[in-house]
Amino acid sequence: METRVLRANNHMQEALSNLRNVENVKEQRKHLHENPVAAIRGIIESQVRDFEDNLEDDYELGAWLASFGNQILIIVEQIQFEEPTLIIFKGRDNSGNKLQLIQHASQLNLLLNAVKKQTDEPRQQIGFIHN
Repeated sequence: METRVLRANNHMQEALSNLRNVENVKEQRKHLHENPVAAIRGIIESQVRDFEDNLEDDYELGAWLASFGNQILIIVEQIQFEEPTLIIFKGRDNSGNKLQLIQHASQLNLLLNAVKKQTDEPRQQIGFIHN
C-alpha cells in the first residue's frame, strides 16, 4: 500500500512539474511574440560574430542596409537592441562620416559585407548593447 502511495505521489509531482514546464514555454513564446527584438537578438549576434571571425585581417564588417529606397553601406561599430521593437546600427560610411540607423525589427534586412579597411589600425569587434 505504501509503495502505491509513493508511486502515485511521484506521478503527481511529475505531472505538476510538466505542467509548470508547459506554462514556462507558453510564457516564453508570449514574451518573444510581444518582443521581436528579443527573438532575433541572439541570431543577429551569432551571425555577426561568425562573419567577423572569418574576415581577413585587412577587412572589417560592413552591412548593406536597405532603407529609404536606397542601399546604404555602413561600417558597423555597434548594434544596440532597444526592446521591444528597435535595433540601432551605429558606424560610419567609407568616407568616415558617422551613421546611425534606427530600424524597426519587422523591417530589418541586413546584408553583411567584408569591406577593405581604410586604415592600418586593428579591426574592432562589433559592440552589442542590450536595453
